[in-house]
Amino acid sequence: VVDYVMGSTVEGYEDLGLTITEGRSTRLPRKANKSAQTPVRFTDTGYADDLCLVSDTLAEAQILLGRLETAASEVGLLMNQKKTEYMCFNQTGTSLKSKEDKDLKRVDDFKYLGSWINTTERDLKIRIAKAWAASNKLDKIWKSSLSRKLKVHFFRATVETVLLYGAECWTLTKQQQKRIDGCYTRLLRATLNVSWKQRMTNKILYGDIPPISQTIRERRLRFAGHCYRAKEEVVSTVLMWKPLHGNRCVRKPARTYLDLIEKDTGLNGGDLEAVMAEVLVKIIIPVDHRLS
Repeated sequence: VVDYVMGSTVEGYEDLGLTITEGRSTRLPRKANKSAQTPVRFTDTGYADDLCLVSDTLAEAQILLGRLETAASEVGLLMNQKKTEYMCFNQTGTSLKSKEDKDLKRVDDFKYLGSWINTTERDLKIRIAKAWAASNKLDKIWKSSLSRKLKVHFFRATVETVLLYGAECWTLTKQQQKRIDGCYTRLLRATLNVSWKQRMTNKILYGDIPPISQTIRERRLRFAGHCYRAKEEVVSTVLMWKPLHGNRCVRKPARTYLDLIEKDTGLNGGDLEAVMAEVLVKIIIPVDHRLS
């Protein structure tokens, strides 16, 4: 039913979606006698009944929202106005309104499928807090006489998974990477009951456990490869997207997801796309030996 509603919403109004202009890929068809590639647009993302509309402008988003409410009402569904929020970038003007002419809530950030989507910083702070909460609940296990091997397996299956939820999509700065490495070390020390007074080196503490920043890089590359090879999905196009419209800030620009992929692999442009197109790719990631 939800698929039918979304199909009815965007049918004939695909031009109202967010404009994507792929700067590197040559997979998109070119207009006749023109070197510019045909623009690609996408209007929505969705998982089950969690829907997200995307547009270039507020006015276009208002049109899509109205069509969504109309299509939903035809099959007996209603939009929950109290739970519906919207976020804008570089937009000024009136607010979004429901069919009842009520203003929807405008926010600077919101949680979608368990992750805060505006910046990595907030999501990282929340993940660290949740990981510590999960670790503290298992304090009796950490202080038990279980072997190190069992404790580590239990730690990685419970606490580490909480810490790394959504980590494949993070764009970490060097400072954030150091913070999460330090957090992981302290969590591991708490798990194994290793006090700082014991002066145990991180090399001995970790054993065969890879640094968490390395685990994140591996998961990010695996996720990016899956997305790129899903050619029938819009995420394959968005992954390699570098906006050609608008201007970036004067100060040092924020690192993008594509910047991280290029840094992780040491490749860019066509070379990167050729590697990611392979189903079985082994990329050797240098290990940060500073943990020792």
